[in-house]
Amino acid sequence: MGVRHHVARAELQGTALHLAGHAYLHRVETQDVTTGLVLRERDSGTEFRLPVTHTATPGLGADADEGAYAYDLAGFEAVVDITTAAGQTPRRRALGHLARGRRPGRVA
Repeated sequence: MGVRHHVARAELQGTALHLAGHAYLHRVETQDVTTGLVLRERDSGTEFRLPVTHTATPGLGADADEGAYAYDLAGFEAVVDITTAAGQTPRRRALGHLARGRRPGRVA
C-alpha cells in the first residue's frame, strides 16, 4: 500500500507551528479513520506522536482513481509548539528540515 501525504501549509506564529495538509493510504477509503502526526528525530529515529484535527478533502484523489475510492476525510490540521513538542527539548531542527523541503517526519 502506498501512503500519500502532502503538507499544504506550514506557518510559524511565535513558537506555534501550524500545519495543514492531507494523508491517506492509496486505495483505502477514509470513512472511519484515525490520523496522527509523527515527528521523527533525524539522528536517533525517536518518534513523537501528536494529535491532529481531521478536515474535509472533497474530491481528493478522484483524478487518480477515477472516483473509485473516496478520500474525503484525509485532511488534517495540527498545531505544534516547537519549544515543547512531546515534552522534550526544542524541535527547531525539524522545523529547519521542513523549511528546506526535507521530511522531518511522516504523516500517518
